[in-house]
Amino acid sequence: MIEQLPIDEIVEDRPLTIAMFTNNYFPFIGGVPISIHRLASGLRGLGHRVVIFAPQYPGDDTVEEDVVRLKLLVYLKCKLFHFPIVNIFRKSIDKEFETYDFDLVHVHHPFWMGQKGVSLARASQLPVTLTFHTRYDRYYKNLPFLKLFFKKFWSHRMVKKFAVLCDSIIAPVDSTGKYLEHLGVTQPIYVLPTGVPYVTSESTKAKEIREAYVNDDEILLCSVSRLATEKNLSFLIDCMEELRSTTKLKFRCIIVGEGPEKKSLQKIITNKRLCGLVTLIGNVPHDQIHDYYTASDVFVFASTSETQGMVLIEAMAGRCPVVAVSSGGVDDVILDGYNGYKSPEDKKLWVKQLVSILEDPHTLDTMAEQALEYSKSYSEEAIAKRALQIYRHELERSHT
Repeated sequence: MIEQLPIDEIVEDRPLTIAMFTNNYFPFIGGVPISIHRLASGLRGLGHRVVIFAPQYPGDDTVEEDVVRLKLLVYLKCKLFHFPIVNIFRKSIDKEFETYDFDLVHVHHPFWMGQKGVSLARASQLPVTLTFHTRYDRYYKNLPFLKLFFKKFWSHRMVKKFAVLCDSIIAPVDSTGKYLEHLGVTQPIYVLPTGVPYVTSESTKAKEIREAYVNDDEILLCSVSRLATEKNLSFLIDCMEELRSTTKLKFRCIIVGEGPEKKSLQKIITNKRLCGLVTLIGNVPHDQIHDYYTASDVFVFASTSETQGMVLIEAMAGRCPVVAVSSGGVDDVILDGYNGYKSPEDKKLWVKQLVSILEDPHTLDTMAEQALEYSKSYSEEAIAKRALQIYRHELERSHT
């Protein structure tokens, strides 16, 4: 069941040593690696040690303190994703784990490396927390076969079966916690979103970005997304076509990201004669993404597969109100009329919401300030402190 975070019942403040296990991590850019990196960063900033057990990616020799890179069993290259499969059967993983004096294990997937993390934790009698990042049933279209079987049965069974092996579950948003409850998960479930790093000083880069894409009398729209089918970017492009015919305001839309659908999306942009209005600008270093939000007026988003809407919070931290398609993670973070709008997947309704912001400068400025204010409760430090409450609660329970 979903529980409130345990507050003021744990007074011990000694530094903890936490092991995290993940199936993917940097240099792969995705929601899970970013979430893990930010939580680890926040915890380390509070004086705790986090050791991340992650795959060794082919061709990447980056050495990062307290990131243990593990040799692969195989590196699967599929059309939409590349999958580094760690050789979890190597005894060297167990030996490396035993060199640390861990207090707790935090796993980030309900399979493979997650299973390895649970196995090592149980052998050492340590509590285990799982963060359930992804609604796997929503990715059934990416499978080569047995799509409906995976969607309707196996994905749910896998999650429930793994959850009983853990002591507590973290859900990034309330809707995900309710999904786990619906599956019959009986472990304590805590709602804890991903933290957002804050940039306190104005960057000259943001001004340069704006000057590169729009004139003084133009509006800059921005979207950040992997260029993949589930991100629904064809709908977003359709909306830009509708916006062109709906408003007299001058605008440009930039889409940050790479992915397998890039060529087909560029073809749609060309066929709709939107090349002067919509630009696919490719990947941007993650530490520069905030500058793109700061440079933009409104963040636009069409994905219906988001678990927690992390990118929306990032945009709000850059003082961007958001207009997005209504879905699980989106609905949890957008307060209609306050920090943006969520709309059904209907291009006329979606564009109507966007126009209501763009054509009223006062509304745009007010919502931008409110979006920034809303994002502050998601700071890396604030989220790390809440995670520590969960960890310490689990440690106390394991000793009783």
